[in-house]
Amino acid sequence: MEVRMEKYYDFLSKCMELKEFVENLRYRNLTDRKKLEKKGVYKKFNKIVEEIKNIFEELKKNEFTFEIIKILEELNDVEKVLACLKIGENLDRNTWYTNPLIERVLWILSYGERKKYIEMKIKYLNPYTSKIYKYGFISKKNIEDDLFFEKNEDIEKFIYTFEVRKENNLPKQEKEKTYQELWEYVSERVIGHDNVKKFILPAIWEHYLNPEGFSECGKTHIMLIGPTGVGKTYLIKTISEYLEIPFVYCDITKFTKTGYVGRSVSDMIFDLYFKADKNKEKTERGIIFIDEIDKIAGWHRKEKDIGGRCVQEELLNLIDCKNKQKFVSHDSFLRSSLELNPGKILFVVAGAFEGLERKEIHKGIGFLKDEGMNEINKGNNWREILEKYGFMPEFIGRFSLILELSPLTKEDYIKILKNTINSPINEFKAKFKIFGIKLEIKEDAIEEIAEIALKMNTGARALRNIIEAILRPYFHDIFFNNFGEKEIVIDRETIREKFKKEEKVEETVGIN
Repeated sequence: MEVRMEKYYDFLSKCMELKEFVENLRYRNLTDRKKLEKKGVYKKFNKIVEEIKNIFEELKKNEFTFEIIKILEELNDVEKVLACLKIGENLDRNTWYTNPLIERVLWILSYGERKKYIEMKIKYLNPYTSKIYKYGFISKKNIEDDLFFEKNEDIEKFIYTFEVRKENNLPKQEKEKTYQELWEYVSERVIGHDNVKKFILPAIWEHYLNPEGFSECGKTHIMLIGPTGVGKTYLIKTISEYLEIPFVYCDITKFTKTGYVGRSVSDMIFDLYFKADKNKEKTERGIIFIDEIDKIAGWHRKEKDIGGRCVQEELLNLIDCKNKQKFVSHDSFLRSSLELNPGKILFVVAGAFEGLERKEIHKGIGFLKDEGMNEINKGNNWREILEKYGFMPEFIGRFSLILELSPLTKEDYIKILKNTINSPINEFKAKFKIFGIKLEIKEDAIEEIAEIALKMNTGARALRNIIEAILRPYFHDIFFNNFGEKEIVIDRETIREKFKKEEKVEETVGIN
């Protein structure tokens, strides 16, 4: 027993020695193989590792050995080294087991070859499959986002990112953008609303080009009307992503008249300014998207109206501004000032407008599927209805485009699931592929998902909630290594089993 304990203490001592050796290395030298060979780093490192291995083999021969030795026996040589590094750290209370220590060991084991180093990161530091993570030698908080990749082809991409970080931004090649590509980009990601797109995309494209000839005519600001989940925010955000212009989302219910508790309207400008990396020129070419605009209609408020008409007036001042204006942040953390022309910014407001008399609307407003231009001519009727709803005529008059987005149909939901680049089905297929599992969702299952989403009446976001409810439980068994199947097939019956009673769909999926 004494001999066994003595060997175990030797083992712990060598783990501590390994940790101290790695800790004293200079990280910047680890990519230089010749320098490391000259200093004898590899030789010293291999000597310590070999001594640990010999002691480990002796401890392993004992019939009644330590639990930690039994665990290490399941690991390969590289995993053993990383595990021993953690053991050494546990013995020294003055240090922390950090990513630099992990990376130093991997640089040594890869002999300064960057590609091999990245491959080892992917293999040994994947939190979903790594044995050293499984047995607690490394925690998830110790693993940076860039240590885990879905597939090995991402290595080259990571190496480029690594170089960008190292050399502080390599020059970026900008490709000239075209309206045709903008239309294709948006159509691949946003299903439906084609007639609405024909008005919105040209207006934002014109804002993006910002030609001097249009500057005197003013901006084409946009108001979108439609139920929740129809894609109002997503449509504008997708356009801004392609054009690479700053975009901020603001919930108008959080804003009040300047001087009162709540956010001031001028804070929207600061939000956009910080989104544009504090670049004033980029800020003036950005988009401010204001949601829940219907909540500041006058009829909503009977008390002193500091969040309704007063906010409308302050927004009107921003939109109408023709010259540079000084803004002072009312955020207690910022306390900064900014001078720019808010009149150059494009404002898009949106709301569900619950309580509007739909009969009034159908008389002459909204978007008919086949007669977009006809409906724009009738669009002046919106101004009368919105004025009755509680908006100032001057405020409504600043929005050249007032457009209604129709609720999504079952066919739209099916197209979203099958045809869009960012479909939740494609996302889950990629996730299962990481673990070598093929996911197949049958046509009848896609139809069933669309039908359930339609009944839930919460828009496109219902699709993700339904698919999460169906597929997320599989990951429980996968993470426990209890899932032996190589293929998952989902059909209509599978979904109906999950949602046995249609009236309890929302409760099952977790929609409030």
